[in-house]
Amino acid sequence: MTLQSAGQWFHTAGPLRMTRSGVVRAAIAVLLGSVVALAAHRSLSAEVDDYLATHRQITATVLDDHEDRVTRGATRQVAWVDERGARHVTTTRLISDRVSDGRIRLWVDADEKPARPPLDAPGVLIGSLLAWIAAGCVAWSVSGLVRVSRHAWTARRAVAGWDREWRRHGTPGR
Repeated sequence: MTLQSAGQWFHTAGPLRMTRSGVVRAAIAVLLGSVVALAAHRSLSAEVDDYLATHRQITATVLDDHEDRVTRGATRQVAWVDERGARHVTTTRLISDRVSDGRIRLWVDADEKPARPPLDAPGVLIGSLLAWIAAGCVAWSVSGLVRVSRHAWTARRAVAGWDREWRRHGTPGR
């Protein structure tokens, strides 16, 4: 008795087949990750451009500077004069660097309210890189799941074929 369907099982699980499958999976992961990273880079760059169109950086004076130096993250009262000559005074968390004694650089929106600084070039690059890694990992995992599912399906087909052959030939000795 020969089990003809055994060839189906060994053909799909051979060592050369596995290597080629891994290379294809890696290529898919890199390609999909690159596409997602490019889309993320364009999206983050557009977001920075939109931010710069509606926000501007000003130099403000720290009014209640009790210490010799202003530390980042401290809440202080600051004042500045806008382009029309109107004076603005507000309390804000200092998220910008000090320019000179008692003065800091600060970002404000179109309504002259303090805002967070825009995403810088390294931030855009890191965001794109993280998107590339995440998309590559997802593609690698999904392709691995497809591969394992395909092998399970092939194994089930092989076992069913063995079972059919066994029943066709009958059990010897009975």
